[in-house]
Amino acid sequence: MFRFSVLDLAAATLVAIAFLIPAREFLIEPAYEDPAASDLRIVAQAQQQLEAEPGNGVAASRLADALRRMDQHQAGLRAAGDALNHGGGWRAALAVSSLHADRVEVEDAFVYAKKALEECTGTPASCPSYERLRMSIYHDGLQSGLDSGIDPRREPDRFRDQVMKAFPTVRFRAQ
Repeated sequence: MFRFSVLDLAAATLVAIAFLIPAREFLIEPAYEDPAASDLRIVAQAQQQLEAEPGNGVAASRLADALRRMDQHQAGLRAAGDALNHGGGWRAALAVSSLHADRVEVEDAFVYAKKALEECTGTPASCPSYERLRMSIYHDGLQSGLDSGIDPRREPDRFRDQVMKAFPTVRFRAQ
């Protein structure tokens, strides 16, 4: 004779649930978002310019910015680094620095920011004063963060606070 127990009822319930649960839906999505048409145009134009003139720092900078927006940091580093090796100047060095900073590789970002600032200072005809000032502020902020000894990957808020300490706060008095 066969008798039902509580365990038999529980097992039958679990088997019924397993058969009645609908199958999971598997969606395959692209790894990257669809890039904007304007970014694709920028990439195509900049690549064409770099093909003709490998040391074109302006094209390398535009390409690196577009690739960063498309989350293609490695390709941007390769393109800007190649332009820098072919004499791309301060713009290519700044592009490499900003890509490293975007990847939270602060030491490398600082090295290339310093190189960009030195090249900008060395060629004042091709580097406007407002660009030099912008790079100087960027360089000083990175240096302040590195000098603090705080790991930006583990404590990003503390690192950001330390970077912001390098910049004086402007206060206006009411008259």
